[in-house]
Amino acid sequence: MADTKDEVIQQMALALGRDSGVPEGWAKIVAVVRIAPGTFGGWSKAYMADDTPVNFYTEDEPFPTYAKRLNDLMIDDDGKSWVACKVTLIRETRDINVLVEYDNPKVWDTPLPF
Repeated sequence: MADTKDEVIQQMALALGRDSGVPEGWAKIVAVVRIAPGTFGGWSKAYMADDTPVNFYTEDEPFPTYAKRLNDLMIDDDGKSWVACKVTLIRETRDINVLVEYDNPKVWDTPLPF
């Protein structure tokens, strides 16, 4: 298993991009993970080449395992771990962007479509 934060981010991104729940032909993926004691959740959305959004569920085990490992590695000096993490993958450029939030677990919640 990956040992450093950067290694875990790389493995998490690979797992997300290869997850069997991701729709074919994606151009960008945005996934939000929320971790609290005893709970793990979030949402994920793929954007196609024409920027059409497609909601999907991650179906394979590696992505949540790496997200939990990243959470463990990023405990701050006060012993606090993050409560939300936003991962963005850009297929064409192979960019990976990871943002974490230590206080507000709903920071990246999306409004309901109705």
